[in-house]
Formats: sequence, structure tokens, C-alpha cells
Amino acid sequence: MLELAPDDAQANRRMLAWSTGERKTTAARSLLTNARDVEVLRKAIDTLQHQAPAKFASMTVLDESVEGWVVWDKNSAAEVSIVTQDNVVSFFIDADPFHILSNDSRSGASFSVARPTSTAPQSFFVSVDGYPIFSLRAPGNVHPARSLPQIRTGGSELIPTIIIPVYADFSATRACLNSILKAMQSGTFKVLLVNDATPDSRIGNYLDAFARQPGVEMLINSSNMGFVGSINRALEAVRGGDVILLNSDTIVPPGFVDRLAATAHSSTDIGTVVPLSNNGEFSSFPVGNEVNELGSYDDIVALDRIAASVNRAGPVDIPSGIGFCLYITRACLNAVGYLSEHYQRGYLEDVDLCLRARELGFRSVCAPSIYVGHEGSRSFKSEKRSLVVRNLQVLDGKFPNYRNECSAFIAVDPLRSAREAIERSLPFRSNRPNVIVVGTGAVHAVAQARSRALLAQEQQALLLEVTQGCRGPVVRPVGPNGRAPQNIRFTISDASEQAALDQFLSTIRPSRFEILDPANVPSSLLKRIVNGETPYDIFIADSGLFYPAEQSPRVHKTKRHDLQNTNSTDDSSSRIRLWQRQWRTVAEGAEHILTPCAMAKAFVSRHLPNAHLSAVDEIRSPDRASSQHRVRRLGILVFRTSTDEFEMIQNLARAFLDRHPHLKIVVIGSTIDDQRLMKGGNTHVTGTVPSDELHRVVDQYDLGALLICSGRPLFGHPSERSAAASGLPVARFDWSDGQYHTREPDLTIDPYSDPADIAKSLLSWMEGR
Repeated sequence: MLELAPDDAQANRRMLAWSTGERKTTAARSLLTNARDVEVLRKAIDTLQHQAPAKFASMTVLDESVEGWVVWDKNSAAEVSIVTQDNVVSFFIDADPFHILSNDSRSGASFSVARPTSTAPQSFFVSVDGYPIFSLRAPGNVHPARSLPQIRTGGSELIPTIIIPVYADFSATRACLNSILKAMQSGTFKVLLVNDATPDSRIGNYLDAFARQPGVEMLINSSNMGFVGSINRALEAVRGGDVILLNSDTIVPPGFVDRLAATAHSSTDIGTVVPLSNNGEFSSFPVGNEVNELGSYDDIVALDRIAASVNRAGPVDIPSGIGFCLYITRACLNAVGYLSEHYQRGYLEDVDLCLRARELGFRSVCAPSIYVGHEGSRSFKSEKRSLVVRNLQVLDGKFPNYRNECSAFIAVDPLRSAREAIERSLPFRSNRPNVIVVGTGAVHAVAQARSRALLAQEQQALLLEVTQGCRGPVVRPVGPNGRAPQNIRFTISDASEQAALDQFLSTIRPSRFEILDPANVPSSLLKRIVNGETPYDIFIADSGLFYPAEQSPRVHKTKRHDLQNTNSTDDSSSRIRLWQRQWRTVAEGAEHILTPCAMAKAFVSRHLPNAHLSAVDEIRSPDRASSQHRVRRLGILVFRTSTDEFEMIQNLARAFLDRHPHLKIVVIGSTIDDQRLMKGGNTHVTGTVPSDELHRVVDQYDLGALLICSGRPLFGHPSERSAAASGLPVARFDWSDGQYHTREPDLTIDPYSDPADIAKSLLSWMEGR
């Protein structure tokens, strides 16, 4: 719940009651703002009391008054201030010794002060000894119709104005303005800086110096007005021409203004334009809707040049623009007016403007021929999720279909071809990467872990993902850690695409291939690997070297004698034997057969007893001391959303409920029917949990043991590594027919056993803890 709604009061009250450490303090901070029950507030303040001086406050702004509470040191003074443009009204607050939030070491009081009337937005502060500890901004409480002056839209003298509000982050601001200075040498535009009462003297001095440049003006706010207040003040000051709203943590390339303007005026119904960016939500590159690596100024300029060269087809419609670099035509501004003051600071005011513009007939588009760098999320840091969730509630009320439109846009991804065009033109260095061949599903996580391990060893890595498209297998090269390439696709049933893949591989010059997912390697790709000059290895991540994907051994389903009986005429058994002969030949040509753990080594030794195996990134089970108490909660790690795993967990839950109803099960991951599992009463499903967060789940649910639950062999998964590092006893299935020997107090289970026997083994093991 808190992941989706970090300010949910009920969820935070529960977290405050039973959690510890950082989770408890995070819940307490949230409750200070959102709780209305004074007893809950008192408990939250008591939780935070030891971390810092007792300075806490909350405030609600009404049309005629401002109400709230404040807690402060007994030897300090508290006040409420209301700022309207250049007018400041302050009220000192008297301590109330009988207030429920007061105690021997701190003063507390509730307050209600009259709010001055104003047509302009107002800022509200609660301060202790002159230092603000809580602030809000709200629209004026007198509401006449407010719109921008109707300024003419034509005329060559009406050149665009870049509006840049600045408050903090000196290094990012300097980098931004340095790039603006370079762009001014080759473009025609004006710059309007807004010094939003920055507390950093370095920023203030730098802005003063920059404002002396030709074509640059500056507004100085007497108090902090925030992004919206600063932008709206600047919009009042700009008397003509289009505008660009630009964050002070961006880096722009030369000529970007002229090219944004050309896109904006390519059609009379375009109202707003955004460029591609490393951090531009819809327009992010190389991974859409993600925060990608920023890169240097030279990197940004190089990407912009490539984008300008390969993406000449014109703009792409998007659900809304994003304010990090938002070009707005004067016609659109005249129609829409100011940014809305009805959102919490920092997020979605730009979206609101674009959606209001759309209601008036204006389109929002992306210009994929332009690339702008954006650091992003530096202003509000850990507050971002909370602010976004609050503001989404406001946006949903005004534009209820917007989120569905965004989901549809992301699913279709109209900008992917533009990103792919850039990637196909990137000058990939001949860095001789290890190319890891993998399909999708649970094995993909093993491939990602393998690529990270190679990078940690200062070796280059590249995934070669194989999926099934409508025209046959599709191969997608994927750079590690979100780096390009991410969007290139080769449909290898097409001869020209096969040739393009060959050319791509020749360009990057792999040092070796690692076949990590044999069951999903297309024959044409396998021939290219096996018959080429580049050495190849086989990485044992699952049973694909010995079983086709659809014939892979499954718990309770396939009997061992069916796989070993050479006289069997069963079609599936015959196919498995043929598969094993083909891949045995491939294995004989491999330079190495790599195993990530002892179980994988034991498994492959059963099938290839004479193979020379190489352990890599090996997961080792540490020696663990047996606990002296009974385990009350079992964590079950699931890797695949499959029927086999669901049935296994369901059978275990029933057996545990019959024999030991006090023993609880926590399923770590997702299943095909989480709700049905949880109806049993003794099972909780967490949903997807990143492997590096497993320790938090162990602590949160007070787990005493773990079961690695996989209906098919799976080796080297990062969650398996996390389980080994958890310090808890671990149970797993033994796919080696007894050749794997576990350490006490861990447990291995025969995967072909009857469900009742598996439950019995687990119960006996857990009762002995």
C-alpha cells in the first residue's frame, strides 16, 4: 500500500505501531502531515524526538484562515508567516502548556490565524527562531478570472524566451547555463532567469553575472515561490513570443531552440513540444519512461547530432508534454494562460497545462530529432513519490482518462522506432563484450546477474535477448544497466534483418558468446555461434541443455524412468533424447561449461559425467548454526508465475494448515492466483520483490526459514544468492538425483516426490529448527 500511496494514514499507523528502524521513522514523518488524531501525532513526534530538535508542524490553508499545530523547543519562538508577492504578514504563536503535544522538554500549540485576501498565490510558513520548518503554497483566496494578456502571435521580432527558475544545486545550474551560453552563439532567443530566493550565495552571484549577458534578464523573488509561482511570474513578464519552460538541471545542445520552434510551427494545432532526453518520461532515451544516465555535455551534443540526422520524419504525438524542457507556442499560451496553482509543489502542473490546451484543440508532440539532457528529481529527492501521488489524485479528478491514455501510449510505444534509429547510428566501440544469449522469463534474471558480475570484473557484457514475434524469432541486443542499445530489433527470419544482425555483431566484435538459455536459441542464431570463429561457452542456468522448453521436467509430472528408458516409444521421450544428442554435440564444442552454484554443477554432472566444468560467480551456502526455536513463518521464493509452482504452494499451505495451523507461509513473489492462496488464512503473498530487497522482507515478516520453490531447474538466480546470504536455513529441490550434498541445517527435497511427502519433509525440517 505504501509503495502506491506513501501518505496513506491507515497504512502508516500500522507501520508506526509494529515496525522498527527506518520504516517506523518514515511512517512517523508521513503521519505528521496527514494524521488528524492528536494521539497518533503525539506517538509520531515521540518516535522522531530523539533524531533531531523537536521542531514539527502541520498546516491547512482555508479560504479565510490558516489552521494547524506546531511543536518546538521551550527556549525558542514560533511564528506563522503568510507571503503574498512583496507583502509579509506574521503571527507569533504562544505556547500552550496543556496542549497534548507539549511535555517537559517541548512546547506545543494549535493555531488558527486570519488569512489576508489576495488574488495572487500565497506562500505559508511555520518557522522556529526564523527557520522555516513547514511550508505550503496555495492559490489566492479571491478568484477573479485570471489569464495572460492577449499578446499577438505573429511578427519576426517576437522571438522565443527561455524561462529558467533557479533555487538550489549550484553545479547543475552552472552546467545548464553554460550550455545555454553556448547555444546562444548559434540561436536566436531570449533568456529570463528567475532567482527564486535561493539561499546559496554562489548561485545568487552566478545568476547576477549571467544576467549581464546580452539577451538575458532576471527576476528576483523576495521569498521562495516554488516552480509554479516563479513560472507564472515570468509568464506575466514575457510580453510576446513563444516560451520554453526549462529546468535548471538540464543541459541543452546548440540550435535546440530553433529546431523546437520549427517543430512547433510545422502545424497550427501544435501547442507544446518536448525533445528526447535521458530523463523525459515519455520521451526518455534509450529506455522509455525511465531515468537513464545523463552523460557529459559532449555526449548530449553527439546524441543530438545523431537524432537530428536520423529522425527527420517529424513530430510524434504524446499524451502530454513534460516541463523539464517544454516549448509552448504563444497561441497556446494565449488560450490556456498560467500554470495551475492547485497542485502540490513540483509535479504535474505541466501536464495539467497540456491537457487544458488539448481541450482547446492543441496537440502535445515530441520532437525526436532533438535531444536535451536532464538530471531530474534533485529538488524534492525522497519526497517525489509522495508529491506525485498527491498530485495524481488532483489530476485524476480533472482528467479521469489521462492515466489510461498513458498506459496505452507506453504499450504501443510510438517513439521506439525513433530511439532505434538513433541506436542503429551510434558509433559502438569495439569493446569485445561477452555476449549472453538468453530468452525471457526467470532465466533472464540470471542473465542480468551474470552481466553485472562480468562488469564487476571489468569485463564488457551485452545481452542478446530472444523473443517470439509475429514473423518469427526476434533478437534484441540489450546493454547492461540501461545503456544503449535498448531498442534495436532483428527479425531473423528476414534475410536482410539476419544480415543486419551479422553486421551488428561484426561491429561490436564479441570476445565470446555465452549460451545461457539453450531452449530459446533459434537454430539460425545457434549455427552462427557454433560455426563462427568467436569462442562460445554454455552457462547452466536451467535444464535447457537437456530438455526442450515445453518438455522440461516438472515437479510431480514427469517420471524419471520416462527420460532414461531408451526403448520408450513415447513421442515426448523420443524428442528429449534427440534434443540431448543435438546439444551434447554443441556442448562438446564449447570452450567452457559454466556453473553458478553447486546444485548446477551436480545437475550437469549427472547428464555429462565427463564434462570439464568451470564455476563462475558461485553461490555458496554458508555454514549455519541450527536455531533452538521452532520456525513460525516460512518464506517461499517463487521465480515463475506457473501452474506447477502455484499447485505446489497451495498443497503445502493446506498440509501446514491441517497439521500446524500456527505455522504461517509468506510467498515472496507473485503467483497465478494470489487471492486464492491468501483465502486459506495461513498464507500471505508479498508480490514482486527485487532480490536485493529480500533481507527487508525477512525482517518485516520475521521469517525463520526459506524454500526456493521452482517447478523446473533454475540455477544462479539473484534471489537464490540473496537467500544464501540471509543467514536463514534454506530448503531447495535437488535436481541432481542425490549428487548434491547440502550443509546443515539446510534441506534438499526430491522434486519428483508426492506433494504430501514434500509437505511432510518440510514440516519435519521446520519442527526441528
